[in-house]
Amino acid sequence: MSFDYKEAWRKLVAPNYQMLDKEVIDFFEEVCKETADLSQNYNLDMPWPDDDSIKDGFEAMTDEDLAWTARLFNFWGHWGFDGQCRKSAGGNWKYANYCDQILRERCGVSNKSVDRGYGVQIHQGVVRITYSTSREWQWEEIAPATRSILEGVMAKWNVLRPENPQEGFEAMKKLFTPKDGKWAGWFDTDKFMQ
Repeated sequence: MSFDYKEAWRKLVAPNYQMLDKEVIDFFEEVCKETADLSQNYNLDMPWPDDDSIKDGFEAMTDEDLAWTARLFNFWGHWGFDGQCRKSAGGNWKYANYCDQILRERCGVSNKSVDRGYGVQIHQGVVRITYSTSREWQWEEIAPATRSILEGVMAKWNVLRPENPQEGFEAMKKLFTPKDGKWAGWFDTDKFMQ
C-alpha cells in the first residue's frame, strides 16, 4: 500500500486552500519570499527575518488560525505536485515552523522530544502525543494545537499513562480528535492509502 498524495492534495488541501482569504495567501507568499535564504537552527526552529513584520504577522494570529494555516500550507507544499507548489523554496514548511514556534510559546510546550516516557509536542499545527524508550519512538497526531485543546490534552495525558501506549493513543483520539468540521479530514488520511 502507498499513500496517494495527489488525491489527498486534491480532496483535502486544494479545496481548503481555495477558501482562504487573499490576505492569508499574500502573507504566506511574503513569508516564502522573506525566508528563501534562511535555514533551520540547530534546534530545528527557524530564525526570524530581520524585518519584524513577519513575526508580528504570526503573533497577531489566533491559535486556531496558526494551527489551521500551519497544517494547510505545510501539506500544500509537501503533497503538492504542480509547479506552483514547488516554487516556495521550502516556504511551506518554514511557515508551519513559525506557526509552531508561536503556538509552543503560547502553550508552554518544548520543541524537544522526551528521551523516555510520555510527551506532548506541537508539530505542523497539531498536538502530537508521544511515547519513547531507549529502542523506540511512537507518536500520534490527535487534535489542532490550540491552548484550549492543549490544556485538556495535558490534563488527561499526564494522568493516563497506560502500560500500552497504543491504548493511550486510542483513548486520547476518542477524547480529542475532531470527528466533523474542517479539521476532521486531517485526522482521517488513511482513506488515501491505496
